[in-house]
Amino acid sequence: MPSLNDEDQSSITVRPDDHVALIVIVALVGLVWSLFMLGIRIYLRLRLTPPFGVDDAVAIFGTVILIHLLQPLSDRG
Repeated sequence: MPSLNDEDQSSITVRPDDHVALIVIVALVGLVWSLFMLGIRIYLRLRLTPPFGVDDAVAIFGTVILIHLLQPLSDRG
């Protein structure tokens, strides 16, 4: 059975002096919420009130930027 030491980077833990895990959790919850809201927005635009407008383009652009900014968090593991 392998022992876990301080140099093991396979998981992120919450420590009193290191809040990286909390940042990752909040960022991922925000990403999931953003993708869910964008999906609902696109569904409503396609089904109820077409066409797409500038506000929809801004929402899509913002979500793409969010995904791009959160990509370094996936490299941490």
